[in-house]
Amino acid sequence: MLQELPVYILDGVVEEPDFVNLLTAVKEAITYVDHPPKCIVLVSILRAAHKLQFTRFKNWAIGLLEKMWPAELEPLPESSHTTRLSTRLSPDEATAIVPVARECGLGSVLKRALYELVRTDCFGQKSTSLASASKTSGVSNGTLSPSDYHLLVQARERLVSLWISVAAASFPPCSDAASGPCVARGPVPDTSIFRLLYENPSPSRHLVQGFNDNDMKTDMEVSKSLFETYMNDPLGGVEKLALLCWKGGLEETGLGYCAPCAQARKEFWVKCREDWWEIFGQVVGC
Repeated sequence: MLQELPVYILDGVVEEPDFVNLLTAVKEAITYVDHPPKCIVLVSILRAAHKLQFTRFKNWAIGLLEKMWPAELEPLPESSHTTRLSTRLSPDEATAIVPVARECGLGSVLKRALYELVRTDCFGQKSTSLASASKTSGVSNGTLSPSDYHLLVQARERLVSLWISVAAASFPPCSDAASGPCVARGPVPDTSIFRLLYENPSPSRHLVQGFNDNDMKTDMEVSKSLFETYMNDPLGGVEKLALLCWKGGLEETGLGYCAPCAQARKEFWVKCREDWWEIFGQVVGC
């Protein structure tokens, strides 16, 4: 007791930065409703709230994380290449989320964080990056457990094997002459995906639906083939393939397929995306 007030020893229970962030959340609760803290700070608050049984703040933090990073894939838009998985978590954020998501049983958030690490070089575990983030944010990011690291290795191997298999994907020649010109019809029908995957794409507007000038630097891969670019990010790769402008001739900023053939290709890649996301979840147990 200190002047009739109980004293609780928190050494070994919660880290000081997490405790400070939780106290700040208590103080700034009204402000945080409309202006939530950064993701890495939110994870810090969740860690402390979980350990100290601040139930309301724990539920608030969980709700925000589940809203930010749901496990379910959003339907691909018809005329935009912006999708849920296009939103990136930093490796530091993903690494920090994994252990607390496991501890709190947040399977949906865990799945999303693990995929972010799968598609990041070295699974995001570069010591210089982690050390720098800890110094600048004052928040401990934690490290991956050996079991989680092993899961990431298994998941990447499985997804890479699926991505390699798309090179063999082929579609039947177009048989609908009434649908207009189509490169999948004729003496040498273009029915294979191999060329599109392995040739270096040119920065032309027909490659991606919903293209705008602001996307040129971030969305168009001009130095690598699609296959190389998405080797560690197969889900991003099939999203890209699903959203290519398959329909229309080259003069119409399309890839030269008629409407039925274009739709068949889009549906195929959308199905791959959904199936692969489920396979990834099975591998990592989410």
